[in-house]
Amino acid sequence: MKTVTQAGKTVREHLPPIGFFVAAFAFWEVLVRVTGVSEFLLPAPSTIFSVMLNMQRAYYVPWIHHIRLTLFEIIAGFLLAVAVGILLAVFITYSTTMEKTLMPVIVFVEVLPKIAVAPLFLIWIGYGMEPKIAIAFLIAFFPMVVNTATGLRDVDPDLIDLLRILKASKIQVFAKVRFPSAIPHIMSGLKISMTSAVIGAIVGEFVASSEGLGYLIVNAQSTLQTPMAFASLFYIAILGLILFGAVSLMGRFFKY
Repeated sequence: MKTVTQAGKTVREHLPPIGFFVAAFAFWEVLVRVTGVSEFLLPAPSTIFSVMLNMQRAYYVPWIHHIRLTLFEIIAGFLLAVAVGILLAVFITYSTTMEKTLMPVIVFVEVLPKIAVAPLFLIWIGYGMEPKIAIAFLIAFFPMVVNTATGLRDVDPDLIDLLRILKASKIQVFAKVRFPSAIPHIMSGLKISMTSAVIGAIVGEFVASSEGLGYLIVNAQSTLQTPMAFASLFYIAILGLILFGAVSLMGRFFKY
């Protein structure tokens, strides 16, 4: 009975956004049909969905292959950002010298325009998946560093003093107090980093790639296949929503 109640509550929570998207797509479809706007300028949602499902021979695309490649780049960049971000946050938290040294470098890397840096990665790393993963990492790691460092420091100083009086080691203080108190901040960083990794992977594919959803958008633009570009954008949005939802679900599992 409790499970049924929870399922009903979940459905009610998701009804407003679902209703909004249905209404928006319906309005879009009617607008295109009534105005007779060219498919080249703005394809109808029904046309886009048919392209996504490979129901039009003129726009056939092996979607699974491109989605799998982009998904791998996103997850690899995200996981690398999480690992490096948490490690740097620990260094920054426990060492004033490391903070003064690393923070300017981290901010410098963050403010660099990634679309301008991407060609350099192609020169340094090559034309495989590595530069796309590197760009995804570069865009995604900053939120992890800042949020994790904030969480590790946002601890009651009286509790830290108590543990020191009890002769607790730095590792014990970290494991028992700092890290548990930082989990809400880390979860926030994970959500931001996941969406940032999606952007990073697509930016990397924009610059130089022969595969992936970002490549399909660039290719569709050059060949004036607007429905394919929209279909690729929809798949990117769906991937982003699924990955964001997975991170949010993990947060609910840990009750954060």
